Amino acid sequence: MDPALEDARQRAEVYAASRGRRFAELLGWGYDGIVLQTTSSTAVKALKHALLFQRERDAYVRLADAGVSQVREFSVPKLIDFDNDLWVVEMTIVSPPCVLDFAGAMLDRNPFLDFTEEQYAEWEAEKRDEFEDRWETVGMVMAALRRHGVYLTDVRPSNIKFPADDEDLPPSPPPC
Repeated sequence: MDPALEDARQRAEVYAASRGRRFAELLGWGYDGIVLQTTSSTAVKALKHALLFQRERDAYVRLADAGVSQVREFSVPKLIDFDNDLWVVEMTIVSPPCVLDFAGAMLDRNPFLDFTEEQYAEWEAEKRDEFEDRWETVGMVMAALRRHGVYLTDVRPSNIKFPADDEDLPPSPPPC
């Protein structure tokens, strides 16, 4: 396992123990960090880097302060708690349709302004290919979040989930 990911897992375990929680299962891992489900049915995300943690935490705090639990028809996890020293965020678990993973989000600053026209066109073409006929809806979700000062750049089907993405799963879809 990647040493940074293993470190994130250890910090998640310290966080969980400090709050009397235990882990039930691994929900996912990747570039940003690791996400584990607790026996209390919450998700604990331990980030690999301080900047990723700060972005994730700040986006969830911003959305919580604004009372945002849904963006259009997409659920947004509710912030439960966080730990600044451990780079851990705890949130509710939501089911599709949902939007999650704010480690790449920027607050109050449109990162697309730093793109050249060509860079933006390439980014948008890639996202249109990934989302196909759902791209317009993704754009509306991004616009709704921008109204709260949250700018998403890391949009992909694993972060903005549609209900049809889980059609082949049991009637009760797994959490986002």
